[in-house]
Amino acid sequence: MWRSKIRGWYIIRSMDAQGLLSSMLAGRPAVQGALQACSAEDWPALLTLAGRLGVLPLLYRNLMQGGFAQIVPAATAAELRAAYYRCHAVNAHLFHELGALLRGFEQAGIAVIPLKGAYLAESIYRDAGVRPMGDLDLLVPRGDVLRGMEVLRAAGFAPYQDFSAEVELPLAKHLPPFQKNGTVIELHWDVTAPESPVRVDLDGLWRRAVPFENGNSRALALCPEDLLLHLCIHAAHHYFYDQLRSLCDVREGSWAVSAGQAFAPCGRRSNGGAG
Repeated sequence: MWRSKIRGWYIIRSMDAQGLLSSMLAGRPAVQGALQACSAEDWPALLTLAGRLGVLPLLYRNLMQGGFAQIVPAATAAELRAAYYRCHAVNAHLFHELGALLRGFEQAGIAVIPLKGAYLAESIYRDAGVRPMGDLDLLVPRGDVLRGMEVLRAAGFAPYQDFSAEVELPLAKHLPPFQKNGTVIELHWDVTAPESPVRVDLDGLWRRAVPFENGNSRALALCPEDLLLHLCIHAAHHYFYDQLRSLCDVREGSWAVSAGQAFAPCGRRSNGGAG
């Protein structure tokens, strides 16, 4: 159990530890006193929580760039550094596979949008080592799903299980996963499931998409407002209470929006459930 005396009181609940972790990731000034009060027993518990919530590499970057390097115990810093470089190595392999796939989609004349980590890691976080990815999510127009499957198969990917695309299309937002040597691909045609109370204007999403490059591969990306909308939907539907990484994605996406365009259009790009 997390237990640390900070300014005369004790943190004894995991939610308090998550609050401290959130403050570290947000770079709040008051976090320095809390970090200095952490005992040798507190740091391993904090790292375990950060690992469960998918933010170890991001925690490493924020602590090192935030001027807290001298506060972090050497063993903790080494573990964080190792997590960062492991993430960087895994993502480098995934981005290699992504580049080859994007070239395949381009040659087939199929528009494709990398979603979530496949776009966020380098284009929003600007550091491939801080945003872990478990798979690659690719969005194609609904009418191109069958041809998209052929691009995946031509690249050596195979589905985990037998399925009928005609059956899946009305029942889901993506096909069952395809995999090759540990790399997993989810081919999407929608960003919300049919049972979701939120509906997204997909035609508008495609019209607003902007050019995206991955090395020498070209594709499309969600425009800033649609990116933020998708991240909020994803966080709310999947990991809002369990995975801090999703909230970090929303924060980083909101910075991207505020740096370029206003928030006002976002509420008009879905029905009332996501405004």
